[in-house]
Amino acid sequence: MPLSCSRYVALKFIVAELTDRNREIKIHRHLGSQSGAHPGSDRVLALLDHFKVLGANGEHDVLVLQVTGPHLEAMFDDEPTVIQQKIKPLMHQVALGVSFLHDCGVIHAGR
Repeated sequence: MPLSCSRYVALKFIVAELTDRNREIKIHRHLGSQSGAHPGSDRVLALLDHFKVLGANGEHDVLVLQVTGPHLEAMFDDEPTVIQQKIKPLMHQVALGVSFLHDCGVIHAGR
């Protein structure tokens, strides 16, 4: 992507010791190939690009992602009734994204 593009992106650096075991790029590619038909596909961050960088602790994968928007604290610095009005559409968007991930066979089970 040329430097003349004027948009913000988020960079996610993967810890060097996890770079060889990291499946995140593979998952993002899978999700990208499934995007479009599902109404929740645009509610999941898209991988715009990725590259490797050599640091003091080894080689790191760097993911270039869409910027998500304002921090949740900034969104909810209002009166309780305003917060309730904002939560419903936010939770609907989260549910759409989780539904898309589920339909793509992607789950997060933690450790």
